[in-house]
Amino acid sequence: MYELMEEIVSDPRFFTEGSSADDFSQGSLGNCWFVAACACIAERKNLLRKIVPDIEQQDWGKGRKYAGIFHFKFWQCGEWVDVVIDDYLPTRQGRL
Repeated sequence: MYELMEEIVSDPRFFTEGSSADDFSQGSLGNCWFVAACACIAERKNLLRKIVPDIEQQDWGKGRKYAGIFHFKFWQCGEWVDVVIDDYLPTRQGRL
């Protein structure tokens, strides 16, 4: 099943009090390599800003035009690549 983030959490946010490595945890997908990379990036604010451009404008905050997508940049084969991710997320029993 798939659900929108706002259907899973009443007040979704990218980060509520800044970012830290503690904001990430591995679920049942076996994606420890991705979770570890995200935790490291969260600790380096300059890198986080490069990977998530305009993070404040992409958040669900009040008064923002929420588009249901998020814009990221990933380093691949020596260049930054733009990636757009939909917030229609896979869930099982209402949980990510």
